[in-house]
Amino acid sequence: MCRNHYQQELQRRHLPTLWEIPDPMWLSIQPLFPPEKAPGTDGRPAIPFRTVLNGIVYVLRTGCQWKAAPARFSSGSTLHRRLQEWEQAGIFAAILARLLRLYDQVRGIDWRWQSADTKLLAAPLGGTATGPNPTDRAKSGTKRHVLIDGNGAPLGLHLSGANRPDMKGLADLLTAGLIIRV
Repeated sequence: MCRNHYQQELQRRHLPTLWEIPDPMWLSIQPLFPPEKAPGTDGRPAIPFRTVLNGIVYVLRTGCQWKAAPARFSSGSTLHRRLQEWEQAGIFAAILARLLRLYDQVRGIDWRWQSADTKLLAAPLGGTATGPNPTDRAKSGTKRHVLIDGNGAPLGLHLSGANRPDMKGLADLLTAGLIIRV
């Protein structure tokens, strides 16, 4: 049984790691963005949303500081400002849901097996989803709760205070934190 499953895994098409948004993916998520600034309008020249999104992906993939992003993506402050604007507008949640549906069509979500895990993170600037970290002298922190399928695709994300019990965070993850539902 294990040998058959292993042979099937070897024959599966591996998906590439993203460094920039490929054309088919951009075409599927572009309608989720607001209209871009028309060329020739007053003010600074418009930076295409795809360029900004590629810059955000670059910063998140490399872990570099926003100001260290290459100039071809625009300034680091523009990238960070757009990240915050799009997050508050719910665009990233919509992108995750759409891409997860596409992933389900291409590769298939393994609904038979899921795994949830929690990680404690420092949150020195505070925020609504923070609490005193019991493992770090009560410094401000959060817990990141993540649910993945059998292939490692993220099915749910949830943030809670560092002092919140994992069971309560898991309950929130399985209800409000799901990106896509069956």
